[in-house]
Amino acid sequence: PGEIMTVSYNPVSSQVRLAQSAASGQVVTAPALDQLIGDSALSGVDDAYTGLTLVLTTGPLAGERVLIADYGGATRTFQLQNPLSATPAPGTTFDVFDEAAAVDDDEGRTRDAARP
Repeated sequence: PGEIMTVSYNPVSSQVRLAQSAASGQVVTAPALDQLIGDSALSGVDDAYTGLTLVLTTGPLAGERVLIADYGGATRTFQLQNPLSATPAPGTTFDVFDEAAAVDDDEGRTRDAARP
């Protein structure tokens, strides 16, 4: 945790926002494209990451992001709102971000990505 993710320009929004990582982990296994099991470094509390965004950070799927629909703490199981494009390999790393709580900039203002 502690990494900063930049949500950069996209066609829907011209804002640049920053989000601090709420957790980091590794894929142990992915039983389905919309489900993955993380390592023991993750929270053991149910729903600890529900509603947050999971971003894969290594491997061929690096950069894919998906909303976490449910999280089972006892088994470290993420149920994803939408399926990933492929199955992540064991050891693939990821970060979990709370994009809703992202800071627009260091003064709390929205920065337009089209302007320097």
